[in-house]
Amino acid sequence: MTIVDHVAHVMLDRAPVNALTPEMMAAVIAIFDEIGAARDVRAAVLTAKGRVFCAGSDVKARKSSNHAGAEEVAYNRLARELTSAVADCAVPVIVGVHGPALGGGLCLVAASDIVVVGPDASFALPEINVGLLGGAAWATRLFGARWARRMMLTGATVSAGELIASGSFGAAVVADDAQQTALEIAAALAAKSPTGVRLAKSALNDIEFMELRAGYRHEQTFTARLRGHPDSQEAMAAFLERREPRFDG
Repeated sequence: MTIVDHVAHVMLDRAPVNALTPEMMAAVIAIFDEIGAARDVRAAVLTAKGRVFCAGSDVKARKSSNHAGAEEVAYNRLARELTSAVADCAVPVIVGVHGPALGGGLCLVAASDIVVVGPDASFALPEINVGLLGGAAWATRLFGARWARRMMLTGATVSAGELIASGSFGAAVVADDAQQTALEIAAALAAKSPTGVRLAKSALNDIEFMELRAGYRHEQTFTARLRGHPDSQEAMAAFLERREPRFDG
């Protein structure tokens, strides 16, 4: 992980395809916990090295382990904590996807706040082809139930272009250079009120599955909290004075 101008950059780097082992998952969890606790970090970017964003679970590692009983429970808990570490990170996470994002890699993408996809990005839940299941809940969050069913039942790979053309991936940002665009979005977020952005992320996580009226009421409590913070006064003053805001963090 590197931190530059209040933006933390996390890069998956486990050749050849960034497959997830328990050790790698634990390391990613620790990094995002550290990012959330770092008061000088205002946004995070998740990218990957190599031709594959993330091939998901390391099948060789799982085959060599006795995933029965307590071991299976521990492995599944770690996989859940991996996505939770990204989804619950106190600052927004922007993911830049190039190449395939498979299984657990797809889940990492879905757990992020803003998704940037390159022209070669693709997605799949291939677990059924190796005697496993998983990831449909997160795939549903990204693409909707019908695409998630198709992916989980068939294991087929679907290109980002096909998903976008179908209207099922409309919130994604499309860019020739996904990593650079993700960093640019993070820089724009880092220029905003640090307290405001953290409160916004927390509010969004809370209200995602709430009923509309209850969710909006809950969201307003975060607005009230922000109004009492110096960042709110500075943002409003900068707007009225037509200047860039200066946030202390």
